[in-house]
Amino acid sequence: MVIILNISKADPRAGDGRHIVSLTQRLFNIKVDLIRELQGLHYQDNQFAREYRQQLVTELHGRMVNLNELDFRVRMVLDTVYTYRKLENWQNLTTVTSETIQKDLSPLLFEENKEDEMARRFDLWLFQIQLGQLLAKSATVHISQVMKTAKALARVGNIPQVFAQAEIIRKVQEPEFWEEVDLSELEKIRFALRDLLQFLDKPERTVYYVNFDDHILSTVHDTKPYLQVNDLRSYNEKVEHYLKTHLDDEAISKLYHNEKLTSQDLLALETLLWEKLGSKSDYQQHYENKAIPRLVREIIGLDREAANQVFSKFLSDESLNAKQISFVKLIVDYIVENGCLETKVLTQEPFKSYGSVQLLFQHQLPILRNIVQTIELINDRAGEAA
Repeated sequence: MVIILNISKADPRAGDGRHIVSLTQRLFNIKVDLIRELQGLHYQDNQFAREYRQQLVTELHGRMVNLNELDFRVRMVLDTVYTYRKLENWQNLTTVTSETIQKDLSPLLFEENKEDEMARRFDLWLFQIQLGQLLAKSATVHISQVMKTAKALARVGNIPQVFAQAEIIRKVQEPEFWEEVDLSELEKIRFALRDLLQFLDKPERTVYYVNFDDHILSTVHDTKPYLQVNDLRSYNEKVEHYLKTHLDDEAISKLYHNEKLTSQDLLALETLLWEKLGSKSDYQQHYENKAIPRLVREIIGLDREAANQVFSKFLSDESLNAKQISFVKLIVDYIVENGCLETKVLTQEPFKSYGSVQLLFQHQLPILRNIVQTIELINDRAGEAA
């Protein structure tokens, strides 16, 4: 009788006393967990969930059928191998039987083709998100990684295969998308993006070779919800999202409508940005020493009606020609979009296309000075308090 020995190369990291679990084992083990969780009664009315579970069962059962009985490791747990070569034994997994499969059978699996290792690591992230959803456990770490991957792929959107998945790449970058995503959508994401990782630049690939030990889901009770959307945003993303979606908040509304702030308004903004959405050090790290009212105005812009009112005397000035009026309208558009306007920008695009401002208003320099003063008043309003 010939006994086949399959002794894997020693992992250089194993010297620190940790048990290194291969990527193949991790994928196998998490699929076992998915199979067990999808047995629940509430998933039986979901056609996708039923078919998905059966697909996983078929795959893992097939792995057992293909194990080589001449391998001495297989022979050591042959009874367990025989048990799970019977398809019916996959139909009702318990916590105990799942642990037996994971402990005794997953180490028997050979490492798969390394050429698709990044894709398989991406698979693991998506499976962890799926399991997090089934267990109602936090999956924020893995969702964040998928979002970062999508952002990296968006930077190489000129590649045809990447462009073909543009809709999914855009969707998964939005934190709100993850609030309602279901199992079938998660699988769609996995299949759509897994083979695109080969197009990432080498520095961006390194994230796929981190140690996953700290982020594997366990069955220990966890009170954290599956997803807290705000956790997916960086500090500046949280700030921008909050400000743009809370234009009715008193202090924010005043800045949006070019009204003076009170000292209480300034305190409210400080509390929002330095306590509720993050810390003062977060603020300084992202925005340095920029004044809070100025930052808020730059993010939310200025209400168009308020901007038109401030510049109305110029827009209705019959002494100005069509080109000059168009120039003033461009100033209004710019301030509506950006909240403020540094006067030096008047010599840059998009204003540069009108030529020299001095020449444009060479016969109406007092009006030009009034326009500049009006711009400065709007800028100052984003920094003063009544």
